[in-house]
Amino acid sequence: MSDFSVAVLSAEWLTKAEEQRGELLLSDEASAQLSKSARRLFLSSNRTRIYLIAVYCLDRARIFCFDRGGFIATEEINWLSATEHIPRFFWRLYNPGSASVDDTITIPPDSVKQRLWAAVQAHKFYGSHKDLQDEAAFMKHCVGILAARRRPGQQYQQDVVQRLTVGPPLWINHGLFGRATRVYRVVVEADLDTDAGVPLTFYALKDAWRESRRRPEVDLYDLIEHHCTKNQIDMEKLGMARCHGSLDLSDPDSTLGAVPWDTQRHVTMFGQDEAHQCHHTRTLLTPLGCSIEVFPRTKNLVTALYNSAKQLIIAWQAGVTHRHVSDGNIMFFEDPSLANVLGFLCDYDCAEFTEEGVDAFNMFIKQHPHPARRPASWEETKKSLKSFTGTFEFMAVEILEAQNPNLKDHPCHELRHDLESTYWLLVSIVLRNTKHSHSLRQHACQHVLGQSGTSGKLEWFQDDIETTVPAGSPLSRLLFVLGEHVYSQVKKRSAYDKQKDNPNTRRVPIDHEKFMADFAECLAASGWAEDDAPLESRPVLPGGWQAPVSERESRSRSESWSVPGAAADNNSKRRRLDLQ
Repeated sequence: MSDFSVAVLSAEWLTKAEEQRGELLLSDEASAQLSKSARRLFLSSNRTRIYLIAVYCLDRARIFCFDRGGFIATEEINWLSATEHIPRFFWRLYNPGSASVDDTITIPPDSVKQRLWAAVQAHKFYGSHKDLQDEAAFMKHCVGILAARRRPGQQYQQDVVQRLTVGPPLWINHGLFGRATRVYRVVVEADLDTDAGVPLTFYALKDAWRESRRRPEVDLYDLIEHHCTKNQIDMEKLGMARCHGSLDLSDPDSTLGAVPWDTQRHVTMFGQDEAHQCHHTRTLLTPLGCSIEVFPRTKNLVTALYNSAKQLIIAWQAGVTHRHVSDGNIMFFEDPSLANVLGFLCDYDCAEFTEEGVDAFNMFIKQHPHPARRPASWEETKKSLKSFTGTFEFMAVEILEAQNPNLKDHPCHELRHDLESTYWLLVSIVLRNTKHSHSLRQHACQHVLGQSGTSGKLEWFQDDIETTVPAGSPLSRLLFVLGEHVYSQVKKRSAYDKQKDNPNTRRVPIDHEKFMADFAECLAASGWAEDDAPLESRPVLPGGWQAPVSERESRSRSESWSVPGAAADNNSKRRRLDLQ
């Protein structure tokens, strides 16, 4: 991570732009140039806003200001004749107290960095972590970030404390607008003063820009924890993710009892409306995770998916639907010594309450009132549950089909859709990371999961699934058995079947108890390989892969349709859609 005080200004010469009747007309190339420059500046700094000076038609310029909600631009400036504007802008930008600076991030003193380095090197696990061996790089990445931590033994009461980042960021969202999520590995600075015999606690700090229309993620975590406490479910034993504090930096009340900061810097101004303005939030979580695509053996991966499916069900019983099962939201424990189980589910950014969850949450906030909590409304929640949200390749077939413009009503996202996504995640990793015998070889995953509609997923069930991996193996059996559950809720009905209402062709929703029973049976079977570490992963890109004509003619193809306006983003590993 770069110093938070690095440049936040770029001058761009636009060769394909013109002014017409007072309007700046940009070609696609010029627009892309501005967007890429803005994204680059956001990624290289911790600024809340950045600026671009766009020069075009030789003597004309406009100054653009971007935040995570959108951008605005000045009127046209003739910078060669009206020479006072640019110098005045520079003076305002770099005068102390610039509104673009994130005033909640600081550079710690060298003495604090040295204490942190010593504590990390003495840690049983992190002392030998590959990313934490270079002292110069460690010192460069270390910054202090204000965040909140809950007080031990005092439910939902928290203090604003200084966090110290440990190593480089664990995750950075490269998008220009929207959440712009960054995840850091952090410790609390005050914990460095604890007794030598007390192990240092490492947290994941999630820094994101939440849209006003979205429910704070902490509400979902807290309802799940409340449900587990009430029903004596041991979250630690099950390895479930937990929230240890959440801070909305745009909320004036959040600065009470802490070093004050300018809350106006932490809410966007340029979103299309108030519902799309973004609020800068920080959420403190455990455990720290690492990718499930790096597994010592396939059974470990399958166990992680099984445990995450159990956690999906617990969340659903609490009144929460996750809605975004993906390879980035199911993880292994980074420190294996803390793991009671393999794998956990995280990231409730896209999660939403169920109808029962709305009632449970409203009852919960009556018992634990807080000014930042807003009651849930079923009408509002139902609308959200029908929105198109998730990572494209893992999305349930019914959710993809619901984007058909000819469909009158959209289904609400339910547990069964998340369980189906778990299956597609398993298929994805098998086709990308393991040896298999699918007829399309290295293109198999691209073909099955990279299609713009549902055809690739439906065609998957026309293949001999059990022979995709070694026949008779537990993994082969798992793909087939779970595939039966998924196929029952995605199979296509002909017009004749619909007219006659043939009961044998009706879609049957996944029964989560039967799904998990079959999952557990396959997992407990003997014969899992001991030394089948993953192969090099192949990313899945939008649009699918087309086999040569000679191969396509021999394969039956299901009808599909494209999602309107869902163009590929060549700067992303995957297309992640959130069309609301």
